[in-house]
Amino acid sequence: MKKLLLITLLLCANFIFSQQSASIILNHDADNYGGFNMNNGVWVKSKQTETDLVGSNYLFKNWLNKAVVYDTEDKGYKLPNCNFNIQYNRFESNLSDASIDSVFSFDSRTINKFVIANKTFLKKKVDGKGSNYFMELIALGSEFTLYKAYSSKIVYAQVNPMTSQKLGNDMIKISEEYYTEKDGVLTPFKQKKSVILNLMASKKKQIKTFIKENKLSVSNEADLHKIFNYYHSL
Repeated sequence: MKKLLLITLLLCANFIFSQQSASIILNHDADNYGGFNMNNGVWVKSKQTETDLVGSNYLFKNWLNKAVVYDTEDKGYKLPNCNFNIQYNRFESNLSDASIDSVFSFDSRTINKFVIANKTFLKKKVDGKGSNYFMELIALGSEFTLYKAYSSKIVYAQVNPMTSQKLGNDMIKISEEYYTEKDGVLTPFKQKKSVILNLMASKKKQIKTFIKENKLSVSNEADLHKIFNYYHSL
């Protein structure tokens, strides 16, 4: 009975602490947090978790990134210390004081998009990934739009069969995949010249000339952006 009472008290204390922490944060700098509803997310384990893995599941190397997050009513809120968690496909912010060992993870269902480090992420419905999946907007067009999706996985180091010892460290590998969207339908897009020319068949000659004259490479994202923008300018 005493043990059950102790567990109940600890759970209540933890709940009160979380609520108080959120209030402290909102009052810490009203200009930065702008009244965003802190019930639209949860506190998660610290981003500084120690592991033997080489690499990170976060898109940016540090958290010194300002961002603007837009709710379902398209109202924007400025936030500091932000990052994108690729593993869980979620937007996070280190809103807490140094004494609080956690980061705030926003509920994707309450966000339409966010802009971080000049990258815009929009929420899309993707087969096999649900209806709250964030993808980076690469090129916006009237006919079709280009997006980039991020994913991460662990690449395990080889093991010496004689000693059963690893020949290195396990690593986190981040991968990128492009998609085109037309009439609300997302289609995987391969960075090949033939694929682009087929996609832009109605203006194939102009696109082919544009790529050649400007010495563009479809494997280069900046060049890919130029090609899509040029196509929609014709």
